[in-house]
Amino acid sequence: MGNKITSTQLQKVYSLGSSFAINKLKLSEALEVLVGSLDMNQTSATNYMRNFVAFSEGKVYMRAMSALSYEIFLSRFYNDLSSSEFEQVIKSVELHLEYRWSKSKAKHHDVRALVDSYRAKLV
Repeated sequence: MGNKITSTQLQKVYSLGSSFAINKLKLSEALEVLVGSLDMNQTSATNYMRNFVAFSEGKVYMRAMSALSYEIFLSRFYNDLSSSEFEQVIKSVELHLEYRWSKSKAKHHDVRALVDSYRAKLV
């Protein structure tokens, strides 16, 4: 699929990624749905699943995501997780933004502003 990832696909990525990150779902099962049923690129789907593991652990992830991904995921994480779990997600995104800055000097203003707005809600 050469098109951008849609909101519908991202909603499913969130559901599957959340289950994958806590070992309730195998990678192959998530990919079967995302690639087989939703026609998502396998590499993109795999990267999203790996990013979800990083989110849950508060660790840096290397693969970039669209601004729409952040809008959907952060909103859902904020509503679904405890404050301490959400803090891990925010930490992971901040580490990713630092990583991206070190590699390309890209500032990702829109994502940074979104993260800052959610960080403010944690105080």
